[in-house]
Amino acid sequence: MKIRTMKNVSYIFAGLSLVIAATFVSCKQEGCTDPLAINSFNDVKDNQDMCSYSTTRMAGTYEYAYDTLLEQANVFSYSISEMKVEGQFDDDVDFLLFHVDWKTKKIVMPDTLLKTGRTCTGTIADKDNFSCTLTVDEPGTIDDTTYKYSFTRIL
Repeated sequence: MKIRTMKNVSYIFAGLSLVIAATFVSCKQEGCTDPLAINSFNDVKDNQDMCSYSTTRMAGTYEYAYDTLLEQANVFSYSISEMKVEGQFDDDVDFLLFHVDWKTKKIVMPDTLLKTGRTCTGTIADKDNFSCTLTVDEPGTIDDTTYKYSFTRIL
């Protein structure tokens, strides 16, 4: 009888061990899975509120089309939510400074850095691609002039 009770206890213990082990293996810790975040991990449960961002993730050399020419631009991190893009974007514009909203992946150039009648907005697709549109309200004309830029990281 004693041997049978020991066997039952052994089976119960083995069963509980398997249940506990399976629970720990299948439960992922909370974390961030957004590849743009600096604390992104693939093996965590998705929770975007735990993500931390920085424009350092976007820094590098990018290629973009301007008119019919293929140009290069350098992207620098100014702060967690600001990035500077240096290149030739218009006759008198050689850099763009963007504020980044990481929740929406939107970028916008502050009005204080633009000439009157201009707006510059865009989106971040991933850490290697972003785009923006510079809109110029030409005085005395009905239509605005728009310049569209798509940036792809090359370095």
